[in-house]
Amino acid sequence: MRSVDRGGVSNHTSTAFLANQVNGYGGHKKSVRHLYLADVSDSEHVLQRHDMASTFLRRSSTLVVSAALLVLTGCLADTIPQRDDVDARSDAQDNETTLIGQGQPGEPGPPGPQGEPGPPGEIGPQGERGEPGVRGATGARGARGARGPRGPIGPTGPIGPVGPTGPAGATGAVGPVGPAGATGPAGATGATGPTGATGPAGGFGAYGSFYDTSTVSLPQNQATAIPLNSTDFASGVSIVDGSKITFSVAGKFSIMFSSQIEKGDSGTDQLSVWLSKNGDNVPWSNTDVVITSSGANSRHVVAWNFFVSVVPGNYVQLLMTSTSSSQMVIRAVLAQTNPTRPEIPSTIVTVNQVG
Repeated sequence: MRSVDRGGVSNHTSTAFLANQVNGYGGHKKSVRHLYLADVSDSEHVLQRHDMASTFLRRSSTLVVSAALLVLTGCLADTIPQRDDVDARSDAQDNETTLIGQGQPGEPGPPGPQGEPGPPGEIGPQGERGEPGVRGATGARGARGARGPRGPIGPTGPIGPVGPTGPAGATGAVGPVGPAGATGPAGATGATGPTGATGPAGGFGAYGSFYDTSTVSLPQNQATAIPLNSTDFASGVSIVDGSKITFSVAGKFSIMFSSQIEKGDSGTDQLSVWLSKNGDNVPWSNTDVVITSSGANSRHVVAWNFFVSVVPGNYVQLLMTSTSSSQMVIRAVLAQTNPTRPEIPSTIVTVNQVG
C-alpha cells in the first residue's frame, strides 16, 4: 500500500488512529465493518477522502470525529465491498487495506437550502374526457336588471277595419249666409190682379238745374257754402238763402256739381269739398283736391255727384275750403270772342230724383 502525505499525516498513521478509535469504544468488534480497496485507483480515492476526514478530526472533538467517520463510511460504501469478519485483518494487511471504525450516528444536520427549480417538463397528452356530472339544482332567480333604452319605432301596422259609426254629434251653429246663387229661370206668369185706384198725375219726378254767375273767394281754413244765384228750371226743388238746395217732396236724389277753381300763386295748393244736410256735415262725404304747381291764375275744374235721401223741407249745401292758400277762388268768366263763346258760371248744379 502507498503512503500518501496529506498535510503531514501518512496513510498508515491515519489508519492506526482510526483503528484505535474503534478499539476504544468498548471493543465492539462485531459492530465494525472492514473496508478494503479493490485496486490502486480505488485506494487513491479512499485516501483522498481519508485525508479530508483526518484534517477534520484534528480540529474537532471525538464526537465530531465519529460523525465524520459515519459520513465517510456512507461515501465508501458505494465502491468498497464490506466484510463482517474481524479476523480478516491479516488479509486486509496483505491486500493493503485500512480498517476504519464506525462510531455512533450523530444528530442530523439542518436541511440545506432548496435548490433552483428545474425546467418544466413537457405537457403530457390530454386525458380522456370524463363522464358529465349530475346537473345541479337551479339557482335562485336574480334581481331584475335596469330597464334598457327604448328601441326604435317599429313599422306601421296594417290599417284595421273601420269601426262602427258613433252617435251623431250636436248640431253646430248656423254658418254665415253664402253668396247668392245664379238667378233661376223666370216662373210662369201669375194671374192678373185687380185694378188699383187711380194715382196722381205722373211725370219725371222732382228735378232742378241751377248755376252761379259770381266769382267767390275761398278764405284759407274757412268753410264757404257754394252760392247758386240762378235757376234754369226746377220742379219740387228750389234754392233758398242763396245756397240751400231745398226739397218739397220725399225721395232719393242725385246731386251733381262742377266748379271752376282758379289759384293766384304758382305753388301747390289743396282744396276740400264736402256736403252738409240740414246744417250738419254728412259723414264720409269730403274729398281733398291737390292742385300742383301750374303757374299763377291757372284754372282747374272739380266735379262729382252725391246721393241723398230726403223728406219735404230737408235741404243740402255744397261746402269748400282752401287749406294752403288765400289766393284761391271759384271763378266766373264773361262771354268771350274769337270765337264767340258763352259765359262760364263759377258753379253748375243739377238735381234729379232717382227714387
